[in-house]
Amino acid sequence: VLGPEFVPEDLEGVMRVLEREGAALESQLDANVGLDRLVTSDLLVRHRHRLVGFRHVLLRDAIYRTLATERSKQIHRAARDYYLAAEGMSSDERLPRVALHAQRCGHSDEAAAIYLDLARRAERRHHYLDAEILFGNAVDNLSQGEFGAQVEAAQGRGLMRFRVGRLDDSIKDLARACGLARAAGDK
Repeated sequence: VLGPEFVPEDLEGVMRVLEREGAALESQLDANVGLDRLVTSDLLVRHRHRLVGFRHVLLRDAIYRTLATERSKQIHRAARDYYLAAEGMSSDERLPRVALHAQRCGHSDEAAAIYLDLARRAERRHHYLDAEILFGNAVDNLSQGEFGAQVEAAQGRGLMRFRVGRLDDSIKDLARACGLARAAGDK
């Protein structure tokens, strides 16, 4: 649930949030002991900078799909709260995690706002592929009533797709942005 990679402190922090909320934990095992056992059994692997991740993405995805929807949302909500309060992380590291967990626990408007901010930052750094993905995440999370943000996200994704050579998709996004702007009366 925490994503492709995390540090042990992230897992401990999310577990503390779940305990504070009164959520039942599947195991009373210490997080580091559990991680060590999973690394020893070759399910997880330790990467540089103390990051831990699944050895195989398909295995991670299969395990994630076995979680009940409500339990998954509960863990994502706890992870969102943990990362929102994480002061030791840079915003470049923290905000994408907050957005992911906000999206997955049903806080779509919050996720969309963060994705738009991250997309603007990526565009300013000329990271057009990252910006395209982030604008797309914003498009996926925006509610129907937010015309200005929808126009910005569709236009941004269209421009990024143009810059990476995806011209047909770019035209579709820019036409969508134009249609939304016309519908909102925004010249």
